[in-house]
Amino acid sequence: MTGKATGLTRRRRALGVTALGLVGVTAAAVVGGPASFGGSAAAAQASTLETVQALADDAVSAGVPGVIVRVNDGRGPAVSIARQGSWTVADHRLAASDQFRMGSNTKTLTATLVLQLVAQHRVRLDDSIEKWLPGAVPNGRNITIRMLLNHTSGLADYAYERESIDLMTGRQQQKPTAKQMLALGTRLPPVAAPGVQWHYSNTGYVALGLMLEKATGLGLAEQIDRRIVQPLRLQHTYLATGPTPPSHADRLAAGYEPGAAQLAPLLPPGLPAGYGFVGPEHDGMVDVAAIDQSFDGAAGAVVSTAEDWARFDAALMSGRLFPSSLLSEMRTDRPDEASGPGHFYGLGLERYESPCGTVWGHEGALPGYRSDNYTDESGRRTVSVLSTTRFGLMANPAAGTAFTGLLDGAICAMFGKAIPSNPTGSAQAAPPPKSDLAAAVGDVHDLGVTGVQGITRIGGRTTTERSGVANTDTSAPVPDNGYFRMGSNTKTFVAVVLLQLVGEGKLSLDDRVQRWLPGVVTGNGNDGSRITVRQLLQHTSGVPEYLDDLPVVASPEGYRAHRLDRHDPRQLVAVAMKHPPLFAPGTSWSYSNTNYILAGMIIKKVTGRSWDKEVRSRILEPLHLNQTYAPGGDPTLREPHAEAYHQFEPGGPLVDTTITNPTAADAAGALVTTPADLARFWQALQSGRLLTPAEMAQMHQTVPAPGLAAVFPGARYGLGIIWSEDGCGGHWSHGGDVPGTKTMNAVSPDGKKVVVLSETTELADPRPVYERVNRLNDKVLCS
Repeated sequence: MTGKATGLTRRRRALGVTALGLVGVTAAAVVGGPASFGGSAAAAQASTLETVQALADDAVSAGVPGVIVRVNDGRGPAVSIARQGSWTVADHRLAASDQFRMGSNTKTLTATLVLQLVAQHRVRLDDSIEKWLPGAVPNGRNITIRMLLNHTSGLADYAYERESIDLMTGRQQQKPTAKQMLALGTRLPPVAAPGVQWHYSNTGYVALGLMLEKATGLGLAEQIDRRIVQPLRLQHTYLATGPTPPSHADRLAAGYEPGAAQLAPLLPPGLPAGYGFVGPEHDGMVDVAAIDQSFDGAAGAVVSTAEDWARFDAALMSGRLFPSSLLSEMRTDRPDEASGPGHFYGLGLERYESPCGTVWGHEGALPGYRSDNYTDESGRRTVSVLSTTRFGLMANPAAGTAFTGLLDGAICAMFGKAIPSNPTGSAQAAPPPKSDLAAAVGDVHDLGVTGVQGITRIGGRTTTERSGVANTDTSAPVPDNGYFRMGSNTKTFVAVVLLQLVGEGKLSLDDRVQRWLPGVVTGNGNDGSRITVRQLLQHTSGVPEYLDDLPVVASPEGYRAHRLDRHDPRQLVAVAMKHPPLFAPGTSWSYSNTNYILAGMIIKKVTGRSWDKEVRSRILEPLHLNQTYAPGGDPTLREPHAEAYHQFEPGGPLVDTTITNPTAADAAGALVTTPADLARFWQALQSGRLLTPAEMAQMHQTVPAPGLAAVFPGARYGLGIIWSEDGCGGHWSHGGDVPGTKTMNAVSPDGKKVVVLSETTELADPRPVYERVNRLNDKVLCS
């Protein structure tokens, strides 16, 4: 049983009441020494090391049979400490170099193999598992590789089935195949629809292991050896495929678990009296090292050492194993609901907000072995804390609390920071403060928005949060990275295409609309021969707004009667032409969706292809924005998504406006996306991946946009992009509103920091929401 063991229970929760008292502590040699913490404050560093040693001694005295701690602060040789209860020495003298069953740390290694194949374009994160394992996973067409990696597939976990428990305790000797373990998990009812909620599932990682074998034609153990072990020269790391081989038996740390009486409160109901682990028993504990735990395969069967794993983690986080863009994907995380506050999960990678700083890695838990391995964001510092019991930490509250204190203390030592005065309680006394994004998402929900999902990226670190419900009738949670209508963010995509065409010499920003669309902008004083392409993109054309005449946006009754109406771009422009121009071209500024309907028509006239096809080939495909699409006339949204709700008047009811024919928005606002995709687009745009410097300079030429000042302080409008002032100068963005959905975002001028929020309620008075999101933008972009 690997990883987030509940309930076999939760990982950090100390359960049961029986203390496993140990007499005597045996210490292995310390590799390195006080000087290995480096720097000038040698006395303080020596004190820190002594404190970590003391915490290790406390953990063993509290009931942990043995611990290994390895700390590398990046400034000198690593410090390694091994401690064990004296009663265990006769079985095996614990050494810091001992091999260890790494449990769910294996998932990080499995995810690395997957991302390497993604980098080679052999696998896509948005591939369905059905593509690779036809018929093996129910509803596999709707479950993606990404969902399996980040535990949002909805697959149940086989870990709590009787067959799995019998394997874990050594009562079943015949090991099932990976396909049989997958069948064990998939015969259970799903816990949720794909992509809707987070649920830790070993089943998903067994499926990934089978996918890796199908994609490469190689066994999983061979792939691990070829792609990771040999390149990184990991001398003591391998995927267990059966009982411990004799060549490794002397190096494998002995693991222990409580006897049947102490284990009983931790087991699920229905098991017979006296049920427990199979193995030699003494001092109230069972030696479980001989139990074959290889059945977990890609979910948890790797054996390694603290030193080897530190080398792997360092290589991973420093970008040596696959491109940095995929490392950013791996770090795109969401709250780890099994581990509690301060824990987040990405693609096979955990983020832990410790008392002394942010660390990345994973934890693993198998009978007799608990392992926590972390690194800082750069991969320069590493820490490993290993325990020779897993259930013993839950059966004995003192042992569990001491282990948590040891882990946090070791992380603090890694950062060279003072260990909290109460380290054994620091992680449990109070939850860590919410991230800026989490606080903002919660506040926006509290302001009346039914569902909110957000993402921030700062350098290589990604944070995702969500709040509220996806459906007010069912109260289902907002899906993770769900689809939504991006509204007028579409304008930025359209502007990029036109600027690329300008760069290719296919048209000029100073071309008159009449040249490309003769006779379209005419009547009631409107004159396409006086309006330039630049003025369309910048909203200085004076062309009137068509949207105000569409009943679908006017009232609940209008929405219900016209939500499925299909619109042609020429018809939309004709609606606008019933009104006189707002002003003479180039003399003022006024936001008009008609401008971008015309821009989309010009793209088609210039290229012979529709605007959305040009967006796909020029932006979506090069950036791998696989969850962004133009829906055409489809009024529905792909799954997963939250329902959209619109308040047509202050104090009025919320009307479900999810079903809407997007042809009413066309090139002015029809695209559908996800938070992760939209954030990637904004960063790519500002980092120069889509436009040349000359084209970008044109896009960034702005004019005052007073009509947007309530939303964007100091707003100025460029070509499909908005400049807004903030506490550190300013940023670029664009809003996006369609009935029931509001999109807000901000990106730093260099593209290194980005914020995207999707709100699935459009309130009649959104000003408090704007104010709260602007504070978030300041926090993130000015950090």
